[in-house]
Amino acid sequence: MSKEPKVSLIFMNFAQNANKYQKLLIYILVFIILIINGCAPAYVPNVINTPLLSNKGEIQTSIHTGIAGFDPQFAYAITDHIGFMSICIYVQKTIQTLLKNVL
Repeated sequence: MSKEPKVSLIFMNFAQNANKYQKLLIYILVFIILIINGCAPAYVPNVINTPLLSNKGEIQTSIHTGIAGFDPQFAYAITDHIGFMSICIYVQKTIQTLLKNVL
């Protein structure tokens, strides 16, 4: 027996496995790129609204401002045990402007 068939067999086996590894590497790179692009560059949380209403007819309002815009909040006690609460968030700037202000 000559050594050439073994070498060519080993090379063919390596070439088939390399093709599988290349496909796996491409899938991993595409997955990483999608994850990186899906992340937001800045997190701007809103203020937590805790109205603590106890009697019918009580009202609590507030407006909070920050680097992103403002968020008005409203709460009203319909009865002694039921209330209505509304929170809005208005962002008036782009992400690039936010990053300039933050960084």
